[in-house]
Amino acid sequence: LDIPRLVTTMRQDRLALERFRTKRVAMVREYMGNNWNDDGMGREVPVNMISLYCSIMGRNLMPNNPRCMLSTFDPKQKPVVKAMQQWDNDQIIKMNLKNVLSRIVLDGLFSIGIGMVALATPGDSAMSAWKQKAGGVFVDRISLDDFVFDTHAQDFSECAYMGHRVRVPLEVVRESKMYGKYRKEVSAQYDRPYNLEGDQRL
Repeated sequence: LDIPRLVTTMRQDRLALERFRTKRVAMVREYMGNNWNDDGMGREVPVNMISLYCSIMGRNLMPNNPRCMLSTFDPKQKPVVKAMQQWDNDQIIKMNLKNVLSRIVLDGLFSIGIGMVALATPGDSAMSAWKQKAGGVFVDRISLDDFVFDTHAQDFSECAYMGHRVRVPLEVVRESKMYGKYRKEVSAQYDRPYNLEGDQRL
C-alpha cells in the first residue's frame, strides 16, 4: 500500500468535492431562513418551501424505526431465530436508528446521505457519551464535510476507497491499544470551522 500516493489522491478527491460541499451549505442556509442564527439567509424567507419539502419528504421516507422479521424452515431452529429477531429489534430501538436514519435522509435531500454500520471502537463509545459499548453494533451518520471517496469511479460499487474523518477524545486514543503504537505521540487539534480545502463546514 503506497500511503503517500493515497494521501495525495485523497487530497485531490477532497478538492473535487469542495463544490458540492459549498452548494450544500448554501442550500442549508436557505433551509434555516434568517431567524435561526447569524449564518442563515441574509434576507427574510416568508414561506420556506425548502423546509416544507424536507418536512414532508422526510416523514414519507423514514416514518418509524424499521423492524426485522426472521424465519427458518427448520422447526428445531425456530426458538433461536425468534430470539435473534427479538434481539435485532431491541438493538434497533437501543441504537436510536430512527433518528440516525432521519438525519441521513435529510442529508440526502440536500446532497448525499451517508451512513456507516460498524462495530463501535472506544472512540465511538466516548463520542456517544459511553451509551454505546465498544464492540457493539452501531449506525452513525457521516457528514459530507468529513467524507471522501474515489471520485474517478463511475459508480460507488467501483470505488477504490471510501473514508471519513472522525474526532475522538485524545485520552481515549492514547489509552487504547487498537490505535497503534504511535498513539502516545498524537496531539489534540481544535475543531476548525473550515475544511482544510478552505470551504466552510456545515
